[in-house]
Amino acid sequence: MASSSFSLCSSLILCIVCAFLAIQTGSNPLADVCAKTGDLAFCLIVLNDFSHLNLHDLTQATINLAGANASAIGAKIEILLRRTENQTLESTYILCSNYYSEAIRKFYSAKQYMKMGQYENVYIAAIVIANDAYNCQRAFELYFGYDLIIAKENDNFEKISSIVVSAASLLLHP
Repeated sequence: MASSSFSLCSSLILCIVCAFLAIQTGSNPLADVCAKTGDLAFCLIVLNDFSHLNLHDLTQATINLAGANASAIGAKIEILLRRTENQTLESTYILCSNYYSEAIRKFYSAKQYMKMGQYENVYIAAIVIANDAYNCQRAFELYFGYDLIIAKENDNFEKISSIVVSAASLLLHP
């Protein structure tokens, strides 16, 4: 049974990579953005519904997607913070709550910068957001590894943040 699920997973990844290579033949913002991330398959899956967008709109969509993701995870962290009795976990939740609050503010700023065409500021905001996700992930890993569901969600947010950085960097240097 494990072998068949592994084969299915391998086949899916192979299909995604083949699709990626096929769409790279022309100018394709989705292919360009995903090529610059650290996880091609994850990026293609996350942005699959946005394959028809130009670079500007794709960047806006990634900002919106990541901002909604940050808000949801930030809210979960707040709930977990109120419920925990473990002091180390509480400290980590407080730290990550601060990172997420800052990331959410930066997403709002990035949306405003997009409207004004200030792509360098969008890129800088994206870098700060990605660093916030990275720092929260390191705090979880330091004390708890990947055992916590919220740490796994933050890891995905870190990957989504890298997609925003990639898209924003392409706006600066198409």
